[in-house]
Amino acid sequence: MMITTKWKTYRTTGYTHQVGDDPRATGGVHLHQIRKAGSGYQVRIVESNGRFTSTTKAMPAMASQVMAANASKE
Repeated sequence: MMITTKWKTYRTTGYTHQVGDDPRATGGVHLHQIRKAGSGYQVRIVESNGRFTSTTKAMPAMASQVMAANASKE
């Protein structure tokens, strides 16, 4: 996957805990996203149950997250 300044989903997982602020989004999937920001990368998680979504704050990406995104075919 080519990482650009737009959010790209590099991994989708089921989840058992809430990470966002909206409890209505509970009960679905976590979309792990990455984007290029300045001289580095940012990551966030979007939780969605198809009807509602909730997003975490963007954080600096760890090297393992960048490698996972680069290896992703999504």
